[in-house]
Amino acid sequence: YTTDKEWRMVNAADSAPDLRAIVVGDSEGCVHLLDPRAPPGPLCSLPLHKKGNKVVSVALHPLEPRMLLTAGNDHTARLFDIRQFSSSRDPSSAVASSAAAG
Repeated sequence: YTTDKEWRMVNAADSAPDLRAIVVGDSEGCVHLLDPRAPPGPLCSLPLHKKGNKVVSVALHPLEPRMLLTAGNDHTARLFDIRQFSSSRDPSSAVASSAAAG
């Protein structure tokens, strides 16, 4: 897809069972929240993984679709409550993260 300034490749996507939320991960480490009922474009985008590292997997919990799990090429997995999505706040304050030691 394209932003105002650049092209980004979508590497991972998932949707809530009720299709009220679609989450995609891109080639630059960002996760984007989309609502198919809203105008085109993400509702918000957050850099949940290190810049330049692909988000390789996104998964919304099947029973609690507000919970999002992501994995990136930066060797981290992150668990996030999408109710906390807001481009104006620091995502690290609402993210549980795990990185492999080594």
